[in-house]
Amino acid sequence: GPHPALALDSAGGAHIVHACGQYLRYTRQGGPVGWETELVAADVAVAGGLALDTQGRAHTAYVLSDESGGWLYHAVREDSGWVAEPVYPCPPG
Repeated sequence: GPHPALALDSAGGAHIVHACGQYLRYTRQGGPVGWETELVAADVAVAGGLALDTQGRAHTAYVLSDESGGWLYHAVREDSGWVAEPVYPCPPG
């Protein structure tokens, strides 16, 4: 949706997933500069929520749209960056 999603980690640090135009971004509190923001995905039509797993990794879901309708994706923040997996094709309309 258009609203940011927030989750707190075990240390009380804030993690936020938010849309900036067609870009889905992830911002976390507690980095060396206070807040760190990174790109999760581009061309996002619908952004989902945010959850932290027992290892503290952030998870989110979003829809990338295209002329055929688009795809629902699940993404997780690994040490190497965001890893996205297609989950389900979204029909047009």
